[in-house]
Amino acid sequence: MNHTKAVAVVIINKNQEILSLLRSESDNWRPLHWGLPGGHIDEGETPFEAAIRETKEECNLDINPIYAGSVVTDENYKIYLYYAVQYSGDIELSFEHSDYKWYSLDSLLQVPNRTPLLYTNVCRAFEERIMNENK
Repeated sequence: MNHTKAVAVVIINKNQEILSLLRSESDNWRPLHWGLPGGHIDEGETPFEAAIRETKEECNLDINPIYAGSVVTDENYKIYLYYAVQYSGDIELSFEHSDYKWYSLDSLLQVPNRTPLLYTNVCRAFEERIMNENK
């Protein structure tokens, strides 16, 4: 089966909070929904490169992403999931987003208008991070 390929990046700060971006009202996909930095993988681009590019484009952060697995959605997307605990820069949102917040894992469950799989992807990234730290 041919899936549209995309990336999602879970950025975790020193307080163990997750960066969530609010999609702008005029955005084509899930306007006014909270989600992770990410997007489509361009032709000739690796998922790793796409994670770095999309994060820079959407919120102006430079990251060192770590692969956390992939998932196929019911919308026929294959999402390559990354997480980053090392990042630099000041958050500046692109036109695709209108706000950002740092959420604890617990408070993420209470976020209204979450994009599909937001909480699931974040949990998977945290699990992968714990496994990598215990190696």
